[in-house]
Amino acid sequence: MNHTPYSECTRLETERLYLRPLSPDHEELIFQIRSNALIRRYLDRPLMQSRAEAAEFIDWILEGTAQGKYLYWAILSKTDNSALGTICLWRFNTKRTAADLGYELLIQAQGYGYMREAMAVVLDYARYQLQLEWVHAFTHRDNAPSISLLRYMGFDRHDKSHRLGDNIIYSKPTGGLPAYLERIGLSPNAK
Repeated sequence: MNHTPYSECTRLETERLYLRPLSPDHEELIFQIRSNALIRRYLDRPLMQSRAEAAEFIDWILEGTAQGKYLYWAILSKTDNSALGTICLWRFNTKRTAADLGYELLIQAQGYGYMREAMAVVLDYARYQLQLEWVHAFTHRDNAPSISLLRYMGFDRHDKSHRLGDNIIYSKPTGGLPAYLERIGLSPNAK
């Protein structure tokens, strides 16, 4: 079976967007996202204070990607190649059948459907290339735009007992290996 190794982050694209593997070229984007108090308001992490912290974060992500821990993309506009945000798959389970989804957009890029577009291509990648069975997302209970996006993308909320502090867990079955087998013309139940 030929599928992309977890230690590579493949370039993806949509009608309006390029998704590029995170690189040192994205230091300014990471700093803008992680130093913005409005973006951080629903996240439990300190604000970045310097571009050096952004560079260290990128190095950490690149090291984790090489180890198969993360797949992390910068979201860029096809119109002018401007940076809009990030999206990632991380916290893969030990069987490599599930992962968590993370995403952030710059304030000025919100409300245009960019994340919906980026998320759709990443979910397809998770299903057909990585053959994941589940993708999970955690969002703050007060983050109405994120909750709306997850619902629109077909994620279902876990019951109230599945909370992590103020975060709510949403999950989406992706189809995984059975979907891949169907796509190449084999029955998922073939022996």
